[in-house]
Amino acid sequence: LLGPPCETWSAARNNPMQNVDGGPKGPRPLRTAMTLWSLDLRTLAELLQLSVGNCLLLKGIWLSIAISYRSGSIILEHPATPYDPDLPSIWRTGILCLLLRGEVPFKKITIQQWRYGSVGIKPTTLLYSNGSLPRALQAHEMPEAIRPTVHLLGRAEDGTFRTAQAKEYPSALSKAVAAFFRDCLQRHQHRLIGDAEQADHVLQEFIRHSSAIANGGMMPDYQPA
Repeated sequence: LLGPPCETWSAARNNPMQNVDGGPKGPRPLRTAMTLWSLDLRTLAELLQLSVGNCLLLKGIWLSIAISYRSGSIILEHPATPYDPDLPSIWRTGILCLLLRGEVPFKKITIQQWRYGSVGIKPTTLLYSNGSLPRALQAHEMPEAIRPTVHLLGRAEDGTFRTAQAKEYPSALSKAVAAFFRDCLQRHQHRLIGDAEQADHVLQEFIRHSSAIANGGMMPDYQPA
């Protein structure tokens, strides 16, 4: 399961925020649809952000290829492609367009995270392989979920960015992802664990643990190993 950081790709960077004195406020764009890997004339701090984002995305794609072509299952999650054709998206990069051209072994599906309890609408695209992700996602949608009416843009009254509220997957989405991998692992459970009954118990505990938010706290955007 891969979630390359979206901080340098986010369409929210293109929504201007103003200080009380009229000056710019908030991070500026670092990419466009025509310059997907970096705009020119960025600061050193911005270039470091871009370097981390580019490296983690490329590493995630490399791992996805290596695992998928050895019959493993992967999910790579990132915000859906913006409607504005000038805005950047990893789904507009040549390498991902190439991987998705034949739909074997890679496919993609786009969802809205509010259907799983997110505080924002958050259209999200997931690249996946060697499994039925649409089935797992459909099984864990929340029929009682209400579509949010407020966009997660700008800053809240306490000064924090409203986008921070959507950094963690909602629990129902985490459960759907865990169920996808559970189904994939079940195809190999005898080889991995041996006893089928024990294997099922282990995989159910995997789902329970994966869909729990530890201590209700917010984790960093990425955790380098």
